[in-house]
Amino acid sequence: MEIEKYTIKELDMDGKGVSPQPNPMELPVDQAKAVFDQLTKEVVVPKFNTFVEAFEEVDLTSDADKPVSDATQAALDTKVDKELRTGSDELYKVLSDNNYDDTEKANVAENTAKRHHHENKATLDKITETHLREIADNTTARHTHANKETLDKVTEAVLTDIGESASNRHKHSNKGVLDTIDNAFLSNILYKNNTTPYEPHDDYHPATKKYVDEIAMPLGVGDMQKAVYDSHNRNLDVYDYADTAARIQDIHTGKQYQLGLQDGQLVWQPVYMTPVERHNAAPDAHANILIDGNADIMPTSKDMQTHNQNEQAHQNMIVDGNVWQTQKDETLEEHEQNPYVHQMLMIDGQTGTEGV
Repeated sequence: MEIEKYTIKELDMDGKGVSPQPNPMELPVDQAKAVFDQLTKEVVVPKFNTFVEAFEEVDLTSDADKPVSDATQAALDTKVDKELRTGSDELYKVLSDNNYDDTEKANVAENTAKRHHHENKATLDKITETHLREIADNTTARHTHANKETLDKVTEAVLTDIGESASNRHKHSNKGVLDTIDNAFLSNILYKNNTTPYEPHDDYHPATKKYVDEIAMPLGVGDMQKAVYDSHNRNLDVYDYADTAARIQDIHTGKQYQLGLQDGQLVWQPVYMTPVERHNAAPDAHANILIDGNADIMPTSKDMQTHNQNEQAHQNMIVDGNVWQTQKDETLEEHEQNPYVHQMLMIDGQTGTEGV
């Protein structure tokens, strides 16, 4: 039904009735009545009659008496009836043989057996068709990484640390040096708290305490201390001392002999000595020594080392019983290399002749 054509509008009443007239009461009686009846006769009555004529087409039969259409009946035939459940006064829809067969029953049982729970259900619920398409696209475009094992260790915590590091990053004045530090560099460092066995192989490799205790100490290096090899504070060269340790000396002639073993027997043989060695081996050789051509009596408590430390000791010495003037810039080593120096020496202020 088109409601518009039955509706009275302002346009329908325009210029009609009492309102448009300046003074309808001054009009003649017939004209005044016509003015008052104009809206009813010309507007209201025509609209009403049109509505009544249209209403004749409306079925005024009550709902209870109206017949059911074929379409409605077909839909009703497929509905599920309601019945009372056992022990209940309420009506419930009851499944019939038409819409629930054995196959569907088996499917329900299988689904029930396979149902499970996801700890990440909240995350899974956010997955949409868009996400699945992106996953498919990424699978198609996927690639490999040479550092996959490293990338697999990247977690949310690592990314958080990276973000914080980026926020707190700073500069180093020695950046060029730090940039050269890599795993090879770090693996070449022997740390103070190291617990891994390390054995030096080259000249400048460091030796750990454990290496020294287990390898070097059994070889005797720990015993090579002054308190051990010079317990009497002789200040002697340990190698020279070792060379003469197996020697004995004739107290009358001053000659020395080397001791040894041969076929299980103790044997000895003369040791060749230079004139200087024979002279120095004499027990009274240095009791009194001429210094600058004058006899300077040294107390017997003084030793050769004390004498040699005297700056004036070797400027002038007796050579072959004659004063031989040495240059002040001549060293003791240069003096003793002179083949004539020690052929004859003053011993205890007296000339003691020594053969070449």
